[in-house]
Amino acid sequence: MSKRYITLTSLLVLVHSLKRQTPCDDSWTMNCPIELNETGTPFYLYRFKTNRIVIKFSTKCDFDNVKYSWKFYSERTKKEFYHNDNTSVKVVQPYEWDNGEYAISVEVSLQRNGLLIPDFIGCVLEMVSLDPIPVIKGGSYRMIEPGTVLVLDSSGSIDRDVPPHVRGTIMAKWSCRLSTGSGVTSCLDDEEGEIVTLKPDSVVNNEYLFILKIRTKSNPKWVSTNQTVVVQEGVTPLEIVCVKNCPPAAPTTDSTRGTFLRVRCLNNCDDIEESSYEWTVDGDFDYEKMTQFGRNTDKFVIKENVFEYGNDYVVSVKLVDRPGMAKKTLQLPRPIKIDSCKVTPPEGTALSTKFTVECNFTGVEFSTEVIAVNDKISTSIDTVPLVLIAVLAVVMTTSPRLKFLEFLLPLDVDAYLGITDINDYQDVYKLDVKVRSDDSQELASLISSFNQSISRADIDSVVQITSGIILEMAKKPPSETKSIKQTLLQNLNQIDMLSEHEAQQMSALIVALVHDPKSDSDPYQGQVATQICKKVADVHLQSTQNDSFPSTLTTKSQKSAATLMSCAETDTKENLEIMQSKPLTFDVTTPFPVLDIPVIDEEYPDYETDHSIFEKQKKYELASINSMEICKMSLEALSLTVAEGEETLTAESTNSSAQITKLVGTTLVKKEIEIRGAVLQPSRDFEDVEDAIDVMVCSWAYNPFWWSSFRRTILTNVLMVKFVKSGEEVNRFEKPNLVLLSLQHERQILRHQFEIGNNSIVRIDVKRGESFFVEFSNLSQSDSARVLITNFDKPEVLEVMTKGRVVTKSDNVVYQDEENGFDSWYYLSILPEADMGQPTCWVNIFTRSCYSWKISKKDWTFACKGSSNSNDEQIECLCTHLSILAGYVYNNPIKIDNVTTEPDFEMVLLNSFIVFITLSAIVSLYCLSILLTPFKKTPKTSIFLPADVSTSARYVYLVAIQTGNKRSSGTTSNICIKLLGTQNQSESHVLNYPDPHKKIFRRNNTDWFVVPTSHRLGELTQVALWSDYSGRNPSWFCTEVTVHDMQNNQKWYFDVNTWFNLPPQGRIYVEVQSTEETKKRRVLFPRVWPKRSYQNEFGSFVKMTLLLSIFVMMLGYCVVLSGLPSLTLKDGFAKFEKYKFDWSVVWVGFVSAVGTFVFHVIVVWLLRNGNKFPKRVTTMIWIFVATSVTMLIAVLTIFGFWVPTTNGYLWLTSVAVATIFYFFILENCYELWLNFHSRNKLTRQMNLTKLVLPIEAQRSHVFRKFGEYVLRPYFTHLYRPLSDEDIKEKRLSTQMNKRILALLEDTVMFACYVTLLYLAIFAYRNHLSTKNYNQMKSLLSGEQIRTDGYDSITSIDDIYQYINGTLIPTLHAHQWYGKFVVQEPGTMTDFHNKFLGVVRLRQRRVELHPCEDTSIVNQSCRSEFGFSQESYVYFGPEYNDLARLAHVWNYSTAREAGLSVYVGKFGIYYGGGFLTPLGRTRFNSFANLFYLKNNSWLDSATSVVLIEFLAYNVNTNLFSSVKIVLERSATGYTRSRLDLVVSQLLFIKNEESLGGLVIWLSFGTVVGIFTLKFLSRLWNEKLFFWKDLWTLVDLLIVGLTYATFFMYVHRAGTVKEFLDKLETVKKNEFIQYFELVREDISFTFVAAFLVFVATIRLWKTCSFATIFKVMEQTLVLAVGPILLVLVFHMTLLIAFTLGGYLLFNNISPNFKDIRDSLVTLILLMLGLQKNFSLKNLLESNPDIGKFFYAAYMLTNLFFLTVYICVIMIHYYEARLVSGEEFAKVLHFFSKQLSFVKTSVKLALVRLKAGSTRTRQLVTPKSDDIRYANCMTLSSNKLQLMVCIALKDLKTMRQEDKFELMQKVAISSQNVDKNDIFYRIDDERGSRIIHDDKIKRVAAAAEIVLTYGQKKRERRRKKYRKIMTHHLIKLDFISQILDTMLHVLSNIEIE
Repeated sequence: MSKRYITLTSLLVLVHSLKRQTPCDDSWTMNCPIELNETGTPFYLYRFKTNRIVIKFSTKCDFDNVKYSWKFYSERTKKEFYHNDNTSVKVVQPYEWDNGEYAISVEVSLQRNGLLIPDFIGCVLEMVSLDPIPVIKGGSYRMIEPGTVLVLDSSGSIDRDVPPHVRGTIMAKWSCRLSTGSGVTSCLDDEEGEIVTLKPDSVVNNEYLFILKIRTKSNPKWVSTNQTVVVQEGVTPLEIVCVKNCPPAAPTTDSTRGTFLRVRCLNNCDDIEESSYEWTVDGDFDYEKMTQFGRNTDKFVIKENVFEYGNDYVVSVKLVDRPGMAKKTLQLPRPIKIDSCKVTPPEGTALSTKFTVECNFTGVEFSTEVIAVNDKISTSIDTVPLVLIAVLAVVMTTSPRLKFLEFLLPLDVDAYLGITDINDYQDVYKLDVKVRSDDSQELASLISSFNQSISRADIDSVVQITSGIILEMAKKPPSETKSIKQTLLQNLNQIDMLSEHEAQQMSALIVALVHDPKSDSDPYQGQVATQICKKVADVHLQSTQNDSFPSTLTTKSQKSAATLMSCAETDTKENLEIMQSKPLTFDVTTPFPVLDIPVIDEEYPDYETDHSIFEKQKKYELASINSMEICKMSLEALSLTVAEGEETLTAESTNSSAQITKLVGTTLVKKEIEIRGAVLQPSRDFEDVEDAIDVMVCSWAYNPFWWSSFRRTILTNVLMVKFVKSGEEVNRFEKPNLVLLSLQHERQILRHQFEIGNNSIVRIDVKRGESFFVEFSNLSQSDSARVLITNFDKPEVLEVMTKGRVVTKSDNVVYQDEENGFDSWYYLSILPEADMGQPTCWVNIFTRSCYSWKISKKDWTFACKGSSNSNDEQIECLCTHLSILAGYVYNNPIKIDNVTTEPDFEMVLLNSFIVFITLSAIVSLYCLSILLTPFKKTPKTSIFLPADVSTSARYVYLVAIQTGNKRSSGTTSNICIKLLGTQNQSESHVLNYPDPHKKIFRRNNTDWFVVPTSHRLGELTQVALWSDYSGRNPSWFCTEVTVHDMQNNQKWYFDVNTWFNLPPQGRIYVEVQSTEETKKRRVLFPRVWPKRSYQNEFGSFVKMTLLLSIFVMMLGYCVVLSGLPSLTLKDGFAKFEKYKFDWSVVWVGFVSAVGTFVFHVIVVWLLRNGNKFPKRVTTMIWIFVATSVTMLIAVLTIFGFWVPTTNGYLWLTSVAVATIFYFFILENCYELWLNFHSRNKLTRQMNLTKLVLPIEAQRSHVFRKFGEYVLRPYFTHLYRPLSDEDIKEKRLSTQMNKRILALLEDTVMFACYVTLLYLAIFAYRNHLSTKNYNQMKSLLSGEQIRTDGYDSITSIDDIYQYINGTLIPTLHAHQWYGKFVVQEPGTMTDFHNKFLGVVRLRQRRVELHPCEDTSIVNQSCRSEFGFSQESYVYFGPEYNDLARLAHVWNYSTAREAGLSVYVGKFGIYYGGGFLTPLGRTRFNSFANLFYLKNNSWLDSATSVVLIEFLAYNVNTNLFSSVKIVLERSATGYTRSRLDLVVSQLLFIKNEESLGGLVIWLSFGTVVGIFTLKFLSRLWNEKLFFWKDLWTLVDLLIVGLTYATFFMYVHRAGTVKEFLDKLETVKKNEFIQYFELVREDISFTFVAAFLVFVATIRLWKTCSFATIFKVMEQTLVLAVGPILLVLVFHMTLLIAFTLGGYLLFNNISPNFKDIRDSLVTLILLMLGLQKNFSLKNLLESNPDIGKFFYAAYMLTNLFFLTVYICVIMIHYYEARLVSGEEFAKVLHFFSKQLSFVKTSVKLALVRLKAGSTRTRQLVTPKSDDIRYANCMTLSSNKLQLMVCIALKDLKTMRQEDKFELMQKVAISSQNVDKNDIFYRIDDERGSRIIHDDKIKRVAAAAEIVLTYGQKKRERRRKKYRKIMTHHLIKLDFISQILDTMLHVLSNIEIE
């Protein structure tokens, strides 16, 4: 050791000696020497041990605190290191310090009376090394065969100076010599190496002695051992392995521990079994008594205390049937031995005198301890059982050396000294010492000394004093010492246990303090005691895990486990008396009788009001959980000390035990493990496992979980079973474990008595998975009965007789296995035999099962069912999972049913109207379509002749014009055409005039026209088309034009694809170049909706009839394939109990579609080819179709009515599938086939040559009637395209017409919409809502019971008082008219409203923080409510989680509590918070309030309290959502508000009238039409929101309408879900209704906003009126200036707000904050502030108040004047709007009205279904009418006027003048006739029309109207003329022939 530290230690001695001379005698001592010992060497310790360096402090004065600062110096490394844990004990863990010398100095700081007194203490010590232990693998003797490689292995040698996992610290040398035989005398010569391998030729048939020498790096001393190896032919080499209590498993062999050896066969091991081995021990050895398994086995276990110390024992094993042997020498060193001891002083005072000991002993001491044992047990501690040692033996103190041992002793104990050497051998010696009592030392002084020892952290002193306190408390009654025990335990719990020694001391002390099998359990004591013992168990487990040789700690761990198991026994056992509750301090009963009202009974048990029970329950829970954890850690420690193959190791206490079994899986499955009160047979899952399995079991003879609220009676021991494999717990098994639990208690089995009749039936309720027993208890020897147990089904008598089991007195128990995975019931049928003499039967029905404890549920739950082997003594369970198990017997509820055969119900046929309604709808649509669709025959191609052809046009062109298939492709405009060729061009022609029936240029039509020209045009190059854009639908979309040259059979194709519309939407004039005709590619894949072109040649009636037949046949197929109703009563349901998807439904639809398609394809083919068959074939086809449709309608009508509703919906689904498959798949496939089949066929060609003669005849007639040019002069203005001015005029006119039309449509549509909207919205409004609101407000205000209301609350106490005095009495109607008691829960005091569920209190809290200024008051402060300061932490009592209202102290999120938003004065409060319910009954509400008030649920951190519940008034059918909001400001101000929402959510039948349904359907129809018009207008006119504000309004209305509808539907669904939940949830729980109310409020607001917007939208319908137009224009012009003025106004308003808040916030309540100030000023500006008091402003400073008020009012008056001026200015500007628009609207309206009249006439004509109507010819008017407005002028005057006009307008030559004069002269002389003219006034001005033009128009009209009749007349005249001509010719020919015959007859031939 260095001189520095020698000097330091000498100085410390001097300082320490000076300090001892202080008046208080402050002294510190260490358990190591301050100076070097006599030999000059330091105090030595061992590195592989746990070493404790302890400082003890003693004083006579009080002190405040002691602090320690440790400093260490290593001489080997020359470094210092520190330890600043401020503790008086330094624990040096194994291998923490290296070997070498250390100097320790400790700075001690003593604080007394505010003064710090420093001191120093120190010592010198040395870590010394021990000799290594050499070990040669294989033992001391072994045999091998020649030629075998010999391996010498010393890896098992032990170096105790390093941890076990550190290798390479041992140096080994090997040598060898020949023991017997001849040959080589030395085989090895100091060969180094841990493992040495010798070649086969190195050793021969001899006996060799191998010597091993080892040393370590820290110890140069060589230590040797040897091994004898015999080489012999034919031997089986064996090897002895030490498993326990011998090297290398342990450093030495200890006689007090069991020794475990195992033999291994290394070669030639075939056919060797366990019994082939034989073990031998030298000397006199009893193998049966001294071993566990005998000598003939592969494992040899020697029991404890068999060997004697100081001797060597040779243990050998050999094979019985062949040569082979191995030996191992066990060396037992002599342990330490105490010869004598002397105590100084020999006599002393209890817990006052410090004793020391001097002893004579042999051996080297390592540690010493003094053990105090109660003198009531045996004086020999060696004979004390483990349990008594755990209870009555306490280690008082310990020290590494005997000379440092000082101790105190209490009274009535025997003291023993224990000295332990380095190998853990201990010798115990009883000390001769007398302890006398000190009358001055009472219990109080002992407790004072105990507290001082705690403050000094002197554990030895604490243990010694506590032992004395325990003995003193034993003399007093338990009631006086209960609080003392709790105080002691709480102080002991604060001590940190740093080592295994301290843990052992503490566990023994706690057991001595609390263990008393006869006393009652105490939850407060048990919770702390088990917590301390849990710490002890943890320390012990860690110590065992860190030990180098844990197998040597078996006995120590066994004692520790027994002690720890005893720790929890007393205070976890049952104590029902302490759990009895105290009654409420108030009475809630009345002396009046109960009111008998016929209501649904609601019975709720009264709540527990003594909430201290929940604290006790929680402490019991913690104690039981700690007990479980103690058991687990004790078992883990035991498992480290047990070797595989040992017998079960058990640690037992009075009422509990812990045991460990470690076996290989293959062996484990064959073993029955006996447990205290049970037997365990492990699962067969382990039968193939070769690894060791730890079976850990704890058993309690009582139920540690008796405190559970469910109070289940456990009848067996409670087991905790764990299987551990390779460190992992196995808790799930495929094959079950057999657990046999012995019944320790009797359970009262319920006996059920009932009369035995003809097949008596008992219904038994059975829980999921639990089997049950049926026991017949009163049968005589001659009685017998047949018993049958069925699941769910009631058996008949015959079934009981055939399948029943015979029950007799000897066989009177029936076991029923339960396999259902759900709760079910069974029927027990009892049929007495003929000789049954008993009229009654006693039946016991019960279940024997194993239950497991669920920590999360805090209850016993079913784990595994009992088997049939269970009886009155045991319960046998087959468990596939293990945890904490116990046996439980359960009496199954039963119901005796005497009705066995007669049903108590009436069967009815199920029906529905689904099929009938569907069929009626289809037939009705068919009839309606037949009536409304005009009768059309097969369409034929028509060719039109323009009305303006000339006589000179003889060259004919046939023109085909295709109109597009787009929307609005057809037109009413006049379309003109002009053909242009290479040689010439045609004249312009108007194609579609006249067209009175509007058949030309319709959508998707191809129209044919004959366009004759005067000459051939050559090759056509262009076609010119233009439109005059007139009529109702002026636009036109043309796709193509085809021109045929009929003379040369040529064809030209022109691709147009143009919209004829006003630019820029289209073009008015188009010239198209000819192109080659491109054949349109046939679409092989058809469209989604079939074209059905194969029916094109059918008329509308045929198509409709075929469609009806298709649908009716599909309906019939679906009904037949789904199954026709049998129309007979059957006990059962339909095929499907509820609507769900099934593939059979799709299959039915598919088959129905295919069958219908095949039938109708055949019918259509026959009808299309009817001309190929006789006419009667077509007639028969129609008769067959009509008959099939009629029969199917009859079948559907008769059978469809009896189809159940669910089947009806499935049938409807099949019909939908069939319809989709038929029309979208089969029809398209058929269309595809037709297209493919006809793609090579030529299309039908028109025979153009046959049309020439009729066209020519038509032309001739027109020419004769109208002249050469026909109507061409009338169309002059159409032959030129529209000019730009015309287009502009047309555009303006079109836009005006469209706008007016849209306006008129909007007016009609919106009038209907708004009317229906008002009816729909207000139809279901309940007029009693206001009265219900006032009634509920009156109830909550306390008016009904004459108490204070919520508006009088000003503090937290007022909140409690309001709930106690007003709310609860209002909610629970206690008395009715003061004479009767009302028992119906939920009925409020008005007997009309009833709250649903329970009332809930919800509070939001804020975080408390230290006040910024604590100079005035030292309290916590809080801010105003805000999410950043909101508190979410638990704030309840310490042990509260088992309380019924434990959840009220935990924060619940808005998702858990229900989203309920409230905007308050001081914050926005969402649905989260701390929640608590009131009760469903009056008592329970008071009980909950009592708990909240006693535990201060509301405190200074409460920011807002919300009282929430939902009430229902059955008389008004209204729900009331109540929310009383009580906000608390940081200033202490409380603001109360009532948030009450009254809603009608349910509609009874009287309210759901037919009128309401009609209104809703009408409203839906109008909304649909309005939506379609809006979308079409939006698409066509491309209106965007920024262009037209009303479009945005329309979009908003459409969106709000659908939102309202969907919200209404969703609200109805929410109401249904709420009602369903209301039926299922418990009525005594809070029912979340916030979503329901939120849905209703949202629906109401959206509907109200919709009504508002829709009403505003009516403005647009009136905007054509001048006054509305002016108002609208005024708003548009004034909005900008008004907004600018408003900004200035708001700026001044904010300035006044801030000024008013600063000036008057302490004076006027209207200015108490900024928001109230702003609201006050705004309302004052609008004149709506009624409670504004000017007097408050004038109280403090009248001048300032008057000035502020006057300035503000004048400012408002100024801005009001500015607003009026701005509006007036822009009003005069807006008056410039013209009122002509209104006249245009009237004109347009009259035109549209005339068009509607014409359309109606046409529609009425169509109602005749295509019948021939009498043509109404136009009759000419009379002459007086015709010429009423005409003027006449002679023709010569007219000619003279023409001449004069020519003279004035034209510059004439001389010849022209002469010609003009000639015309004048002629005109002056000839007076021919008078010409008639007509004057027409229109928008283009006045025009003069000649009478000849009118005549030509009339003639043309006559031709058009009478064309057919005149054509037929002309044809008849023509035929008549031809026939006459032919007859004349025939007469002429006949005369000629007669003449020729006469001449020929006169000729004679010679």
